[in-house]
Amino acid sequence: MPFLLFYLLPYQIDLLNFFLAGIFAAFSMTDFLDGYLARRYGLESALGTALDPIADKFLVCANLIALLAIGKIYFWWVIILVGREMSIMSLRQLAALHNITVPVSYLGKIKACFQMFLIILIVARPANTYGSVNWWSTGELILLIATIYFALSSLYSYANRFADQYNKLLD
Repeated sequence: MPFLLFYLLPYQIDLLNFFLAGIFAAFSMTDFLDGYLARRYGLESALGTALDPIADKFLVCANLIALLAIGKIYFWWVIILVGREMSIMSLRQLAALHNITVPVSYLGKIKACFQMFLIILIVARPANTYGSVNWWSTGELILLIATIYFALSSLYSYANRFADQYNKLLD
């Protein structure tokens, strides 16, 4: 997907933008469905539990970087969002070293939804709307604010959960 965005999105052909947004939406839905189906039918595995967050973060981070490379998103937002993803991965690794489980938070799931819709909207945005104030930019701003809010809130929540579990180990 990041290769498609990097090489095809700069042509700014509206139909192509919508097609690429649809592909990303399909990837996002399969990410949601595989987790849902695994939990619903009791098909969760240790390997799936370990690999799913890595695949999720790669999907998001690689596409954010591709959008940054072609100038469709500002670098500060990418730094915040990718930094959050790396922080969560690091926190989970640290927790695993201490045999602590930090479950996925509801805030993180909300963040993921907003973030996926944000990326879809950025990819789908027609060329002639970039930089102008219209429903595309307004929708993008609302999704961006919600994504950043839930990204930072969920990071704070994960850090607190880890700290609580770690402090219990020390007691």
